[in-house]
Amino acid sequence: MARITKAQAQEIHAARAAHFAVGNVILSSYWGEHSLVTAYNETDCSTWSVTVQKVKLIDGQWTAVEPARTHRTDADRQDRVVAQGVAA
Repeated sequence: MARITKAQAQEIHAARAAHFAVGNVILSSYWGEHSLVTAYNETDCSTWSVTVQKVKLIDGQWTAVEPARTHRTDADRQDRVVAQGVAA
């Protein structure tokens, strides 16, 4: 497997940070569920974590339905941001 260049690493970092921006609601293609990003931490391109909370749209408001959890799973290509700037 070929090593990635510094430019490619920066591109990966920027895409991950944009996808997991605090306040984004992400629809998981695998689980078919929505998660609100409440925190994103990255020290370098390989050391990062995101804290999310499962939410549902209830009466027009994104409402938490489970406790927050932290993970390091990269987004699937089919995962998508469905809302931005949602308050936790």
